[in-house]
Amino acid sequence: MSFMTTEIKDAIAKAKDLRLHREGPTNLDKIIEILNDEKNVRIVVNAIDFNKYDLKDAGALIIPYELNGDSDKNPTGIFIALNKKLDKKRQRFSLAHELGHLALDHIDLKKISLLNVSHHIHYDLNEVCCRDGDSMIEKRENAANAFAQELLMPEDLIQSLTKGKYFYSDLAQYFNVSELAARARIKNLKDMA
Repeated sequence: MSFMTTEIKDAIAKAKDLRLHREGPTNLDKIIEILNDEKNVRIVVNAIDFNKYDLKDAGALIIPYELNGDSDKNPTGIFIALNKKLDKKRQRFSLAHELGHLALDHIDLKKISLLNVSHHIHYDLNEVCCRDGDSMIEKRENAANAFAQELLMPEDLIQSLTKGKYFYSDLAQYFNVSELAARARIKNLKDMA
């Protein structure tokens, strides 16, 4: 995220709108309640073992990395799956990322997927068109990451806590995220400055 695209700006603004706190870790259960009401949809979150599902048999393209999370519309609402193998802090970021896809209207609420495989894995060929050198998938993934970062680690709170001196482990502990997520957030804030 070395520059602010419209998608990134919109994602950050949406996360700021949803943020209910001024300090401490974001309560993702409250965010789910708000999105349930706002989108008029039921959100179900589960930690699953992705290795037990053969997505290839479901007609999906297999991607070269392990999924951290996945979200899709099914007949009963929105299903968010988190990788059971991840620690709770990584699952927390993955959940915020998947909620970002919902908040940013990346999930078509009118279309029901009976396969329950994700927009991360399959797209209609029409959606995988390139604009300005970036695919629509990359733009959506970057926007969902920006949403998750702002929701879990708000810029204004980071600035007031650190006064420009960043200690990744302290930020990770304070916001209940992984140190990797805290490092990525600080890098992105510096890139946007």
